[in-house]
Amino acid sequence: MNISHMPLAAVTLLVLSAVLPGCTAPGSDAAPKGVPQAAEPEPVTLKVYPALSNYNDENKFNAEIGNDVKAKFPHIRLELLKVEKGKEIQDLVAAGDVPDMILTGSGSMRNLLEPYDLQYDLSDLVKKHAFPLQTVDPVLIDMAKNSLSQQGVWGLPFQVNVLVMFYNRDLLDKFGMPYPKNGMTWDEVYDLAQKMTRTDGGTAYRGLSSYYMGVLLTNNQLSLSPLDLKENKASVNTDGFKKLFSSLGRFYAIAGNEMADTGEPASFDKGFVALSPHTSEKYTQYPSTNNTLHWDMVSFPVFADRPGVGAQPNPFYMTIAKTSKHKDAAFQVMSYLLSEEVQLKWAKQGRIPALKNKQIEQQFGSEQPLLKGKNVSAFFYNALASPPPPRAPGLVNVAAGPYVDAAFSSMVKKGVDVNTALRNAEEQLNQAIAAEKVKQ
Repeated sequence: MNISHMPLAAVTLLVLSAVLPGCTAPGSDAAPKGVPQAAEPEPVTLKVYPALSNYNDENKFNAEIGNDVKAKFPHIRLELLKVEKGKEIQDLVAAGDVPDMILTGSGSMRNLLEPYDLQYDLSDLVKKHAFPLQTVDPVLIDMAKNSLSQQGVWGLPFQVNVLVMFYNRDLLDKFGMPYPKNGMTWDEVYDLAQKMTRTDGGTAYRGLSSYYMGVLLTNNQLSLSPLDLKENKASVNTDGFKKLFSSLGRFYAIAGNEMADTGEPASFDKGFVALSPHTSEKYTQYPSTNNTLHWDMVSFPVFADRPGVGAQPNPFYMTIAKTSKHKDAAFQVMSYLLSEEVQLKWAKQGRIPALKNKQIEQQFGSEQPLLKGKNVSAFFYNALASPPPPRAPGLVNVAAGPYVDAAFSSMVKKGVDVNTALRNAEEQLNQAIAAEKVKQ
């Protein structure tokens, strides 16, 4: 066709018809024909069992988890199963009303899952959904893997508590003492605690109080296990536990710094204690326990021969029950809560992220008024201590924490020497192990 002699309007029309073949007349359906529209996802209800007291309240659960999930997945409904007498996990299993997801700590994961055969290894779902497991702090993954009698990815962490040391600014100012710093050793903290333990104007002041039960001992930074890794016996009467007991116990041997008969963890809140190693979430409680307390924090004290190694963390995990018919939907929820988007949002609110991500850490607490002007670097200064290695398969499981706590308490409250305290704990724990073996 010779277009050189055609009118301009005709040429224009010809060109447009050639390059815009998909154009349709006004008012016609512009969508390509024959292409099926994506189906709306089927509504799914996931029953969630909160074995964490933090989330056994629907308003708090929705504010911190549920609303984020609802906004992202309108078709997924999270039904919180309130934990109360008659509605605990054993009751739900007996009634055939098993939850799809269980929120738990690493220490209670085994007793919640294995007795009812609810444990489910997430490894296949991790591969299926291409979840980047390497973005999560490996210590948190190892804690989940080691929580049960067999190795597996039994849960994913969504939030973490670490240990830090809080201090009372007013007391240190009152007695002209320097504030603690990140990276202090237990020996340096001991010297400061000695100097701060005194009586002034008829008021007794203590240098240090601690949350030793279940935290300083169970989450110990030496990665000690009170149960032998290869045999059905205790492993408490060891050099490692002796070092741990001696280092922490000496604080309560300071005249005037004896352990409180009751409420030792809360002693700091009253305003008469200078230093307090505690879990990170404690900062959220100060407005209600003592809103006049002028506090700040530094990194958890370290052993001189293990610089930069803090305590084991206290993470919150999401698990999926083996019996769930909605495993993919549950894993979608878990993956989203571990996304950079959600973890950054939570970190800004002052919730310690499970992801190992410097960019997220740098924005930690930026939207949390309680942390304004505080030393938030304390939360991330130390590396997390590794959990103890996994025990050999087939060994009996005994809750050893109470025996370790009782031994430490007998040492600092009753004056029992460290060797006797540990020997007694070992004997009692071995008896408990033997009794448990008989049940098998």
